[in-house]
Amino acid sequence: MRDATLTRHAHTRPTLTLGAHTPARQVLPSSEVQAALGEIQRELSSWYELVSEGADYLTLEQWLRAIDGRQLLTDVSVRGHAVRLTEPQARGAFFLAATHPVDGLLPSELSACVVKTACEKYRGIEVLSNGMRFTNGDRVRAFVANLLGTADEEEALADVRPAAGWTPPPAAADRAPAPARRPPAAGQPAATAAARGAAPAPADARPRAAAPAATVPVVGASPTDAASDAALAGAGQERAVAIS
Repeated sequence: MRDATLTRHAHTRPTLTLGAHTPARQVLPSSEVQAALGEIQRELSSWYELVSEGADYLTLEQWLRAIDGRQLLTDVSVRGHAVRLTEPQARGAFFLAATHPVDGLLPSELSACVVKTACEKYRGIEVLSNGMRFTNGDRVRAFVANLLGTADEEEALADVRPAAGWTPPPAAADRAPAPARRPPAAGQPAATAAARGAAPAPADARPRAAAPAATVPVVGASPTDAASDAALAGAGQERAVAIS
C-alpha cells in the first residue's frame, strides 16, 4: 500500500500557479488569455524554433539567455507603475510549466511559461487609460511584444493609465531655454570674451599707447647722464605717439 502511494505521488505533477491567488488552471483557459495566445501563437512558435535551435526542448539556459538578451530582467518604473521581473521568477515559471524541467520546455508548454512570467512582471498594473481593466491577456501581449522585440517597455504599456501622482517628463520643446550669456565686462580681453561666447572687440579699435617705461638710475652715474636718459625716453615716447 505504501509503495503504491509513493508511486502515485511520484507521477503527480505539481499545480502550476500564477501568483499567490491565481492558479494556472483558472488563468490559461480564461477567454482573454486564450484570445491573446491565439493572436501570437505563430510568432511564439517561430521564436521557440529559433531559440531552441530546432531541438525537441527549450532548455532553461536558452530561456534565461533569451529574456536577458532582451533586457527583460528589470526593476523599473513605467508611467509610475513598478515593472519587475527577476531571474528567480523566470526560473520558477520555467520549472512550473515544464513536465521534465531537466530536459526543458516542450513547444506545447511554452504558453504556460509565458503566461506565468507575464503575470509576474505586470502584476502591479490594473487599469488602462480608458478605464478598462488591464487583463491577464493584456499582460501576455505586453510581455510577448517585449520578448519578440516589437515594442519596448514604454511602447508595450502606452495604453496603461498612469499611476496617481505620476507626471510625464517634459518634452524637448517644452524645456526651459538656456540662460542668455552675459556680455563681457569692461576691459575684458577679446580672447576671453570670445571663449565665453561674447562678441570680440572691433578690429579697427585703436590700441592704446604704451605707458612710458620707468627710468632706473644707474649706480655711479652722474646727474647729467640721468637727465640725458630721461630726455631720450621722453623723445622716444613722443615719436611713438606721432607714428601711431
